[in-house]
Amino acid sequence: MTHLMPSVLALALFASIASAAEPAAEIAIPKPRAFSAHLQQGGQHIADRLGAHGAWVVTSAERWDQVKASLAALNVPAEDHLKAVDFAKENLACVFHYGDEGDQFVAKSVSVAGEGDKAVADVQVGMSYIVYKQRRALSVGVWRLYAIPVPKAPVTKISVHTFHPMNGGPYPTLDKAQLAWAWTCSAHAGEAIAFLTGTIAPQAKTVAPGADILVKFTLAFADGRAGPADQFTRSDAKAVHVWDGKYSNGYRNHAFEVVTPDGKVHHLRPKALGAWDKNAPHPVAISADKPYVLPNWMQGDVLKSLKALGLDTTQPGAYAITGIYEQVGRPANQQDAEMWLGVLRTNTVVVNVGN
Repeated sequence: MTHLMPSVLALALFASIASAAEPAAEIAIPKPRAFSAHLQQGGQHIADRLGAHGAWVVTSAERWDQVKASLAALNVPAEDHLKAVDFAKENLACVFHYGDEGDQFVAKSVSVAGEGDKAVADVQVGMSYIVYKQRRALSVGVWRLYAIPVPKAPVTKISVHTFHPMNGGPYPTLDKAQLAWAWTCSAHAGEAIAFLTGTIAPQAKTVAPGADILVKFTLAFADGRAGPADQFTRSDAKAVHVWDGKYSNGYRNHAFEVVTPDGKVHHLRPKALGAWDKNAPHPVAISADKPYVLPNWMQGDVLKSLKALGLDTTQPGAYAITGIYEQVGRPANQQDAEMWLGVLRTNTVVVNVGN
């Protein structure tokens, strides 16, 4: 296993503490190559749009531009010390959560084991927090994102290790941080956002030119906790609830991103049906032993047709497909404290058109 990130990254977390006790250093510690963003006021709104906690693995410049554009549209301030990201050689591992104003992310280590299609990138992120001696009026309220570059690999494991450098306790420093949460993204596992993950599976890995590509879209409970509820997840949830998509044919909650053989990116989403007053959606509970397959209009039909969404498959070659699931906002007339909210991406599958 080869370590790729120097320990100087950990020092950045304590730079402000050191500067209070000593004169300014002659040589400044370089900023770690990372991207950070946080919203002090209105954090709940961002959590309702992007998720309360979780991890992304960004594999393309287009996706990263989308993330930054979303943050800018939501007025989330950011510090970008990444400089250029070479997505041919590296990905961006991102962690985020909605929590206390004193919480801070810092890179702990980045390593890679194996080579080629067996390579596994291991990204460890530290999260410091404050142990308060007395009750605070505001314990949560800030949405925070942290992203660091990692070697491009087919499998990426992201873990969060919590510690509290003030007020004592068993985990006072980054090197003694406690494993709190971990998730692995791969060709078989998508992102984990607030206890939810999604996977897609094609009916066939090869289809004839012009034929339809049919995909099964499954949501499952994502429990990345290494123990009881902690500072990162802030929850002991055993299930999440999503709105069923049957009566509206799911147009509100799912989409697909397809990269065709010519390199073009296509965003496919069911068309809105306009005013819908025939039926109302109802919550569906998803737990460790109870996944949920997104349905279609016809009873028992669970295969999503990409051709029906507008995909042209006449061009031979490989089609890379990623599912996107989204539920945002809190209806004023719903007691929906347990409803899952956020945006997540599934694993990416490849379907070959032609031989």
